[in-house]
Amino acid sequence: MPPFRKPTLVTLRRPDVNQPWGFRLAGGVNQGQPFHVQKVIPDSIAHRHGLQEGDLLVRIGNITLKGLTHEEVQEIILRCISTIDLFVIRKGRLDSTLQS
Repeated sequence: MPPFRKPTLVTLRRPDVNQPWGFRLAGGVNQGQPFHVQKVIPDSIAHRHGLQEGDLLVRIGNITLKGLTHEEVQEIILRCISTIDLFVIRKGRLDSTLQS
């Protein structure tokens, strides 16, 4: 059984709702893949707040993404006006309490 990886909170904030978040998401139940950050635009909001390509996205705010389609998650993101809380699992970053 693989070790548990604890989600990391990445909070994105933007002062102008016309400014894009700066990341591209892939995955969804309809794509047969977990949600993951496919691309982070250099010097974007996502980049400056520490979102990384390859991050697995497991939750947005209090919404768990398991079983959702790509389009459903896009709609959730679009409804986030100035702040978005992304819970991600970073590859290779194991919960230290479970490594011993």
